Amino acid sequence: MEIVLSKEDGTEFARFADAEELARWAVRVCVVADNEIERLKDNAASLRTQRDYLMAAARRTLDENGHLADGDNCTLLVLKRAVETLQEVGSGTTATDGHNALAQGPGGYSPGPAGATGYTDGNNGER
Repeated sequence: MEIVLSKEDGTEFARFADAEELARWAVRVCVVADNEIERLKDNAASLRTQRDYLMAAARRTLDENGHLADGDNCTLLVLKRAVETLQEVGSGTTATDGHNALAQGPGGYSPGPAGATGYTDGNNGER
């Protein structure tokens, strides 16, 4: 008995000669999905390690050079804001909120990609 799988909109997805062929296919799909989940877990662990290393380096830099991040227009202000934003993300705000805050930067400043022109820094391009 042929088995036909269809999407919700009625579009045919797959055909199988019998239940045994469908079962073999389902097992293969599950194995692939399980492998992908493990790969994603490994990637997430690696990203957490990288984040922790970068945050530690940023905190150390700010601890040693905090005097360069103590005003509204200072050398390490972007780094200081990034650390503060990432700490907020860890304590309840969303990752999107953190990304948007980092992208916008302090005082409306958005550096854009390296070499980009036409960005706004809130000071008419002067620093």
